[in-house]
Amino acid sequence: MARVPKEERNAQIDAIVEASSDNMHILEMRIENIKRVKLAHIKPKHNMVVVAGKNGQGKSSVLDSVAWAFTGTSSVPRYPIRKGQRTGSVKVDIGDFIVTRHFTVVDEEKSTDGKTYLSKLTVTGKRGEAFPSPQILLDKLLGKISFDPVAFKRKDPDDQVEELRGLVKFDVDIDAMEAEQKTDYDARRDAGRVAESLKNRVAAMSAPAQGLPAQAIDVAAITLKLQNASQHNSGVAEQRRKKADLARDAETHAAQASQRRTQAAELRRQASVLDEEAEACVNAGAEALARAGAVVIGVEIDTAEVAAELTQANETNAAIQRAANYRQLETDLKAADEAWDVIDKRMKERDTEREAAIARAKMPIEKLSIANGEVVYDGFPLSQASDAAQIRVSMAIGMAANPKLRVLCVRDGSLLDDDSLQLVDELAKANKYQVLIERVETGGNVSVVMEDGNASGEDVEVEEKK
Repeated sequence: MARVPKEERNAQIDAIVEASSDNMHILEMRIENIKRVKLAHIKPKHNMVVVAGKNGQGKSSVLDSVAWAFTGTSSVPRYPIRKGQRTGSVKVDIGDFIVTRHFTVVDEEKSTDGKTYLSKLTVTGKRGEAFPSPQILLDKLLGKISFDPVAFKRKDPDDQVEELRGLVKFDVDIDAMEAEQKTDYDARRDAGRVAESLKNRVAAMSAPAQGLPAQAIDVAAITLKLQNASQHNSGVAEQRRKKADLARDAETHAAQASQRRTQAAELRRQASVLDEEAEACVNAGAEALARAGAVVIGVEIDTAEVAAELTQANETNAAIQRAANYRQLETDLKAADEAWDVIDKRMKERDTEREAAIARAKMPIEKLSIANGEVVYDGFPLSQASDAAQIRVSMAIGMAANPKLRVLCVRDGSLLDDDSLQLVDELAKANKYQVLIERVETGGNVSVVMEDGNASGEDVEVEEKK
């Protein structure tokens, strides 16, 4: 048999999907030897099918079997076949198609991929015709058969947003916009931190004094001036000391002359010698006085005044530097604020564009949107809505995810009170959807009761034992 080209095969499958009904439901399903189920032959009579039973009796196995029939083996556990059995099967009639998946036990040691089973899927039409590439057909035909409105209601905001975004089509790349928004958020945060740091530094500084010179004073010149003044004053001090020494010498010689005259008067016999000595002393004294008179003493420079000038110059220069630092900080702060404003404007524009794209998108229910990373209903986060509103939104999302096969599965149906169950039933009827609900309670409006792997109840087709 000739192999059909991929493009031709996909075109055939697309034509089959296009021609199929838009409101298919599960008309009948037969499950045998799957997980804990021995046999469950179910023909739903109402929009809401409640599968009840105590834990470990097989109710979860019923919902799992339905999901495996449609979604393939990626979600099938290692041992899907009931313990002790060699084969198991799920057959689901959805009107336009009959989906059958068979499981057969194999020796996992001999299996090339380590599986414990082989799986065979067939999809046939109303007249019994078999369709090629059955899993591809189901993938294109079905939405998210595993979508659980109650589980969606309990998810955290991030997962709810991801679920909704996977369903709603936008005319812009929301993921790319959010990545850009994240980058700009970090950049704006960093710019804000820089600006805040600069603001604190500016606030900690005093504003420059009025009339402060623009250029720093030449401290080196003043320092040289101070050094020259000190050297000059040292010369003046040396001259003063020298003159004082000469004056003392003159006084000493005068005293010696007086002493010699006294001795000459008393010692006449030595008069001539003493007179000569006295004359010599007089001459020496006259010479010293003459030399002392020739010494000129300079005027001292006030070094305290020069030192004060140097101190003032240093203080002025320090003030000029502080003023330069202050003005530079003001310039840097202005640049940081402008950078923050540019990023903030870009983020606001992107937010506006994103909100507009979300507003243009067709949501599963009116008043539903996405904002601030959360699913929002009627302007408030979905988590803050009433239970009834949350169920209504979750059901709407689930129904939008399954436009062809109108079937939803609720795993934790025991979490729904009577009012919530009634609301689910009303929404299913109003929108022509079918809801399979798993509950522990066996009282009330129950369609199927699972006990020890066998099904009983209003929606169960009893088969005669072979």
